Amino acid sequence: NNKVLLASSNQGKIREFKKIFKGFDFISQEDLGIDDAVEDGISFFENALKKARHGSNKSGLLTIADDSGLVVPGLDYEPGIYSARYAGEGASDKDNRDKIIDQLNKKNVSSLEAFYICVLVGVRSDLDPIPLYSVGEIHGKISTKSLETDDGLMNEILVGDQFFDARNFPYMTFTSTRIVRKSDNTGHVEGELELKGKKRPVIFKAQFNGEAKHPFTGSPIIGIQAEATINRRDWGLSAWRAFVSNEVTIKIAFEASPK
Repeated sequence: NNKVLLASSNQGKIREFKKIFKGFDFISQEDLGIDDAVEDGISFFENALKKARHGSNKSGLLTIADDSGLVVPGLDYEPGIYSARYAGEGASDKDNRDKIIDQLNKKNVSSLEAFYICVLVGVRSDLDPIPLYSVGEIHGKISTKSLETDDGLMNEILVGDQFFDARNFPYMTFTSTRIVRKSDNTGHVEGELELKGKKRPVIFKAQFNGEAKHPFTGSPIIGIQAEATINRRDWGLSAWRAFVSNEVTIKIAFEASPK
């Protein structure tokens, strides 16, 4: 039996799983009229496991569930499992982001390290004693002082207050919120790019370069190259408009590995 229940009512998530796990027949709990599980755990793993066991109990199928969110260690690991309702029940993404920014302001800092985490759990039955699970994290933080153009004068100009203002804003940070694989080799990476204290959503077109085993840990890894074009003025980088294009292309390369 290749039928698998995804303990979610998100049809977009169903489409993504079908693309990744070819040969399996994924259905959502909504398709079977299954209600949502009570997520009263205190960790991502507990909530994902509760959803998986609930779905399997109601359907009798192998069930996969996930729980994910944003973690900021410098904010006592908030918002964590409360990411979707950090600013209260019914809060929008903007409300939740604004609360995080407010918390940063209270600490008198312009940025802190953060990561997005996703825990995926699979159970063969609601009483499965050995659940399958995987944990993935995505981190992104870059120091503006590391900028290098092979031109000393240009380096000074770009890290100066007309552009990146590295003295007051030492980091540019990209926080990934979602990776979508549209085919074996293509997809996109969604997230927020922070420059000079301003956060804006960015979508990178991604190229998946194949999977291999990490040479030291032996764990599976996949290489990803991604590219996006932004308008620098959206982040307040408006100097030298007569000489420097507003459109700036950003290229990143990284490896992703489940833990």
